[in-house]
This record gives sequence, C-alpha cells and structure tokens, in this order.
Amino acid sequence: MKYYLVCFDIRDHRYRRRLARLLEGYGERVQYSVFELALRRDAQLHELLASIRALQQRHHETGNIRFYRLTLSCREASFTLDGSPVARFPGLVVA
Repeated sequence: MKYYLVCFDIRDHRYRRRLARLLEGYGERVQYSVFELALRRDAQLHELLASIRALQQRHHETGNIRFYRLTLSCREASFTLDGSPVARFPGLVVA
C-alpha cells in the first residue's frame, strides 16, 4: 500500500468540487483541500492522475495540486496538536 497526501489550491468552485469528489473516491478528506490517499496499486495512481488531467482540460484550469508520498514511518510519526496519532491502520488488508 502506498500513501499520499494530496493538497490543492484552486479558485474555480466547480472545478474544486469535482476534484474533491474525485479524490474522495480514492481516500479520505482530512481538511477542506487536503486528502490522504491509500493506494494498493501503482495503476490506481496513474488512473487518478489521468482523471485529474482530463478534469483540468474540461475546465481549462490547472490550479496547484501537490502529491506528497508518505512512508510508513512518516505516517506512524505523524500526530495532531493534542498528541493523537494521525495514522489509522487497518487490522487486515485484503489485496
């Protein structure tokens, strides 16, 4: 499993809503313009990137979209201000 933090800054409301809906299909929204994705296969990332590019072309908008790869140790070391762990790991993953 590969984890990504996706952040974006987009002005166009319609494009931003559609991008958020697309990302919700791949992961969890943790803030308004920030998503955590857990992808099982590299093909999922390529599929997502192709979908985002197609969305950009339809809206004639690029915005600022960033993907940060999170290693397991990075996720385990992440925390909130109150000290709670950020990463939630499933007890069992069936691939």
